[in-house]
Amino acid sequence: MIRPASDKDAEHIAAIWNAVIATSDATFTSEPKALENINDMLKTRPVFVAEAQGAIAGFASFGPFRSGPGYRFVAEHTIYLAPAAQGRGLGRQLMAALEAAALGQQIDTLIAGIGGANQAAIAFHAALGFREVGRLSGLGAKFGRRHDLVLMQKNLTSTR
Repeated sequence: MIRPASDKDAEHIAAIWNAVIATSDATFTSEPKALENINDMLKTRPVFVAEAQGAIAGFASFGPFRSGPGYRFVAEHTIYLAPAAQGRGLGRQLMAALEAAALGQQIDTLIAGIGGANQAAIAFHAALGFREVGRLSGLGAKFGRRHDLVLMQKNLTSTR
C-alpha cells in the first residue's frame, strides 16, 4: 500500500535511509539523517511510504531542484526501498504517487541524481521513462573513491 507519510513514519524512514547511507554509494552523503531532518521533510515536502505486511518498506519524496523562481516547475526526487522490498513493484508505485503529487503542484519535470555505479537505479528510472541528460564525472566522493553523478529527467506532461 502506498500512502502519504505521517510523523509516525519518521523513524522507519530514517532507518531505511540511514542503512543506505551507511552501506552503499547510492547516496554520496555519509552523515546519517536525524529524526529532526526527517520530521522537517515531512512538514515541508510531499513524502510517501510503501507499507507491506504492516511495515514501512520504502519511501519517496521530492523537493526543489534548484532555488529561484525559474526552476519552479522542476523537482528532484528521492526514493529508497529496504533491500527485502526491492523487485516487488513498490518503487513503481511510489513513483506513480510522486508524479501525481508533482503534477498537483504544477511541477512538470522530475530529476533523478543517481550514482554512476548504481546500474539498478539507472535501469529503474529508464524503465519509468526517465532519460539520461548528463553525467558529471567524479563529482561525488564516498568510501575513499570518486563517483560519477548521472542526471536523469522525466517530463510529466507532453505540453513541452
